[in-house]
Amino acid sequence: MEAAVFKGVGNPLSIEQVDEPSVRPGDLLIKVEYCGICGSDLHATEAGALVVPDGQILGHEFTGTVVEMGAEVGGDWSVGDHVTAVPVNACAECGRQCRLGMGIHCPNNIITGFGAPGAYAEYIRVDAGNALRLPQGLGFREGATAEPLSVGHHVIDKAGMRPGTNVLVIGAGPIGLSCATFARFSGARHVVVSEFAENRRERALAMGATAAIDPDASDVTEQYAAIAGGPPDLVIECVGVPGMLGLCVDLVKHQGKVMVCGVCTNEESFIPLAALAKEVCLQWALGYKPRDFEVVLDLLASRRIDPAPLITHVIGFDDLAARFEKLRTPTDECKVLLRPQRN
Repeated sequence: MEAAVFKGVGNPLSIEQVDEPSVRPGDLLIKVEYCGICGSDLHATEAGALVVPDGQILGHEFTGTVVEMGAEVGGDWSVGDHVTAVPVNACAECGRQCRLGMGIHCPNNIITGFGAPGAYAEYIRVDAGNALRLPQGLGFREGATAEPLSVGHHVIDKAGMRPGTNVLVIGAGPIGLSCATFARFSGARHVVVSEFAENRRERALAMGATAAIDPDASDVTEQYAAIAGGPPDLVIECVGVPGMLGLCVDLVKHQGKVMVCGVCTNEESFIPLAALAKEVCLQWALGYKPRDFEVVLDLLASRRIDPAPLITHVIGFDDLAARFEKLRTPTDECKVLLRPQRN
């Protein structure tokens, strides 16, 4: 089968013919229809603390069709089912993390696309226990946004946000847009997105933000106060570069909350006294639980949330390596989907 293979830091992805995955007991073999390119894929192929091994097939935001089932799968699945999968391959023995749906915290977890072979390929093998059927009426393309949307759903859930909350989202990439969507969906009064790129600000408004501001235009604190009448109750950091924690502490109101979901792989520093003086709650949110996927899939199928503004391009293998490298620098693109099948 055709797949994109990581060949080391500094090298473009290599489009190669590799062996099709063999199905083990309890597995599903899935023909990949769409797979999103994630910022985590870019981070994991750059010099730093989280580099994937050479030979890795990336890709964890995917949809596809079941084409083969291993023994012990059971009667819940059939060839031809349309599916996605939670890309968390936790064990069954380590304790509460796995048994209570918190497998992303499992010390034995192998993330699809970062250890287990991913979906930048024509076919992928997944544990049937991680698979989720696409609800009737939900297409493969829209379903491929379930993973990044699940991150946003998890962030708002962890924030414990109440209706009427005033929210500031820093960054309008796929995760920032997802957070804005679910903040508004959950009853936020103001959802203001701060983003340098004009087209991303427009996309934020299409995804549910009540306003979008340019941090280059004037002071963010003043811009936000002019819209919401004061500082935000909740700031969501979706950028992941050094310096953002201190900025968010400065922006949030006294006794407010800062949610951190941006992936920063470099050292960070800020003055704790600033957070202490304001009694700021600083909370990180990692990934999602299976329930986040289930809720998001239902909302997508019922058209209660619209993922269309997220998706900016659909490409094939011929364009993948060059487009992947281009995404390492800021662009006007948002979610780029790979369409692995040539027919």
